[in-house]
Amino acid sequence: MEVFGPASSSVYIDQIFRGKIRSAGTLRIDALLPGPHGFSADFPDGTALDGTVTLGVLPARVTIASPASSPLAQLRERVKAGQILEANGAWDFYRRQQFPGSSQVAAAALIGGALKRSARLAWRTTSSLQPLD
Repeated sequence: MEVFGPASSSVYIDQIFRGKIRSAGTLRIDALLPGPHGFSADFPDGTALDGTVTLGVLPARVTIASPASSPLAQLRERVKAGQILEANGAWDFYRRQQFPGSSQVAAAALIGGALKRSARLAWRTTSSLQPLD
């Protein structure tokens, strides 16, 4: 079976890790018997895909794509990119979202840490300025 999808995605068949998709976007998995198999993938953006694939006697080609990113994953991406206080940055995004119950605590901790780091950086920058004569 050949799996096509985002580079660095981890692929599991029947709950066994079979490898990561290479930078060219493919992963070849040999020695699978025909019939139904459990299939799952963990994407680099933190999302996951679970399902089944039914293989025939001929080699199969499967294309996968990351499901729409969750609000928490989108917030994490903004923080990771350093987009905290800019327009449409992490803070604006956090204030506009209604995170599901299981994500509320994680989202609050993530934005709290990002804001604290931004404040420290701003304080260091302004405290190192020399007064003008």
